[in-house]
Amino acid sequence: MNTVNNEIKTFEDLNCWKKGAELRREISSLIKTFPKDERFRRANRITINT
Repeated sequence: MNTVNNEIKTFEDLNCWKKGAELRREISSLIKTFPKDERFRRANRITINT
């Protein structure tokens, strides 16, 4: 969401929120490359350790 004059109107305007959303997308893409039998176990470890 873009704001006029860089005003922060919602949490989605925060750069840290944008970076976090980008990181979540990258992790989700990475998890999709795991073998099916290992997805849950490895994905669970990644999310617990971050």
